[in-house]
Amino acid sequence: MPIRCPEDGIVDPAKSSVSSIASDELCSVAEVVKCSKEIGDILDEFFDATGAGLSEKVASIEHALPQGMKTKLRAVAVIYNKVTCERQFEPSEIAVYVAQCRDTLTDLRALTGEGSGRWLVELMFIGISGFAGFSVGMRNFNFGGGIALALVCVSGCALVLWHKRLYKTIIGKKHKK
Repeated sequence: MPIRCPEDGIVDPAKSSVSSIASDELCSVAEVVKCSKEIGDILDEFFDATGAGLSEKVASIEHALPQGMKTKLRAVAVIYNKVTCERQFEPSEIAVYVAQCRDTLTDLRALTGEGSGRWLVELMFIGISGFAGFSVGMRNFNFGGGIALALVCVSGCALVLWHKRLYKTIIGKKHKK
């Protein structure tokens, strides 16, 4: 029978290789996997990390990370491997693992500025540059020139701010080797 985990969806113990542990620990294992996936996605998006697993991604970008963050990310990679691959953990340790994964994810989000109103600031910057381009175009040309210059300013700002996101959207995801 599937087990419903909060925020994680449904986990089916019959299909899981960790079916010998209790349902609470199974939900916690799913949370470790979810946090590790989110950390990997952030490393891909903001740092252009490469590699198959979390350990390889951290190794590929360790020059761009503060020392404390490198240590935390390596610890999460070890936790992920213990929980999913090696299955060498005590069920009583899983709550500590989940807390450590969540803490690392929170710190990584703070480091990248994700979720801190960054989008609002970027959109305001783009709006102000579009308005400035429109007013200069109106003053020197006409209404059409104002619109054209506003579009150029907005496009340029969007390209500068979101070049990685736009590239991934237009070209597609990076091909991993």
